[in-house]
Amino acid sequence: GAGALPASLPRCETDMFVGACGKGKGGGASMSKHEAMKQLRADGLEGGLDDRDKDGKTQLYLAARGGKDTRLSLLLKAGADTKAGNNVTGATPLFISAQMGTTDCL
Repeated sequence: GAGALPASLPRCETDMFVGACGKGKGGGASMSKHEAMKQLRADGLEGGLDDRDKDGKTQLYLAARGGKDTRLSLLLKAGADTKAGNNVTGATPLFISAQMGTTDCL
């Protein structure tokens, strides 16, 4: 429908998102996936990294929508799926981050 987004992003856009956000405030660049996941659990993450709510929104999508740069960085370092669009519009975390003005991660 109108306004629908593609199911996935071109690789260059996904790499840009991971590269920029992976260097954010959520820990040093050398933080391992295990360390990032441990911090996410300590911060209250429940369930799986890419679990979805009823609308198909992942933790990464919700963090992007909420402008939570530190959480975005940790989720990316932990290996969250950057291409997981929601079930309603297909919007991905990168699209939402840009729309919400989360410029520290772009």
